Amino acid sequence: MGQEIAYRFAWSGGQVVDIQQVTADTRAEDYVCIGCRARMVAKLGAKRVKHFAHWQAVSSCGIETYLHRLAKLVFCETYRACLAQNRPFIFPLRFPYRCTYLDGVMAPLCKGERCKEMDLTKWFSQCDLEVDVESWRPDILLRSVDGYRDLWIEIHVTHEVAAQKAASKHRIIELTITSELDIDRLRSSHIDPEAPWVRLYNFTPQEETATCEGSCSTRGTFFVVYASGKAFMKTGSPSEMRSIAANETIVYQLDLSAYGHSSPQLFVHGLKMAMAHDIPVRNCQLCQHYRLRWDEAQGKVTTYCRKGHPLDNGNRAASCGQWRAFGSVDDYADNVGIRDRVARSLGRKYRERY
Repeated sequence: MGQEIAYRFAWSGGQVVDIQQVTADTRAEDYVCIGCRARMVAKLGAKRVKHFAHWQAVSSCGIETYLHRLAKLVFCETYRACLAQNRPFIFPLRFPYRCTYLDGVMAPLCKGERCKEMDLTKWFSQCDLEVDVESWRPDILLRSVDGYRDLWIEIHVTHEVAAQKAASKHRIIELTITSELDIDRLRSSHIDPEAPWVRLYNFTPQEETATCEGSCSTRGTFFVVYASGKAFMKTGSPSEMRSIAANETIVYQLDLSAYGHSSPQLFVHGLKMAMAHDIPVRNCQLCQHYRLRWDEAQGKVTTYCRKGHPLDNGNRAASCGQWRAFGSVDDYADNVGIRDRVARSLGRKYRERY
């Protein structure tokens, strides 16, 4: 432990005693080593930092055993005090959640994780030290109120939770203790599962669901394909998203919300993904008659159909008798690349000309 005091704590009167709590009036009480159970004395000298020391020299007292037993005792004292005094012992836990408003229509717009501060005392009404559970003996056993499923607390000083114990499917919280300084964490009545000294085993929080009834202000972007082959990209709230499925069945959807915007490039990406999933999507951009040309009047690259059909709405292809699909998504991707190169070339020639 380097320069740290070897024995800040001792056992007396059925509880853990911190040397800082000992005064001249209480120094003569009976103190026992938490590690080896040998007699200890309280050193309150003015020249050295206060500490506990063995009454007689011992050779069998190891710091690992001391810390391991100390952590178990302090945790149990703290947890039992919370139960007795009706105080919470907080354990924040992340739960997956999903809004069900769009169920049966399209993928949820609101989903992710939410953190809930669980009060362990509401779930586990008893705290026991080293009791047998099946073929195991957890360091600390928190017994559930309904007897359905218990929670194990394991103290890691030098040995992590054994692989066999971790595979037992019991929920386990492993707390790493490296010195007496870490003991104060256990007195806080709060365990942060994301802290580096905490490790969880066999925790699989169940998904929580709720519905916003369409009142949520969250917005997202989806690319959808209808049974007719028409394709749309829509950005909106859950109620707006639900409206796009009101008139026709959606056979394919792609959540593009992570991009934070909508653009022609994203629409093309949606077309490619639909083709890759063998979705019968029909859009003018997927037709081999779709072409680019330079418009002198507008001074920009425009699109046109070789068969003379208007391109004001790409979904006209869904009912076009002359629509000619590409053989594969790779063929379409190659064609898109050619279009982009043509557009850049036409734009460069215009700039050079003027």
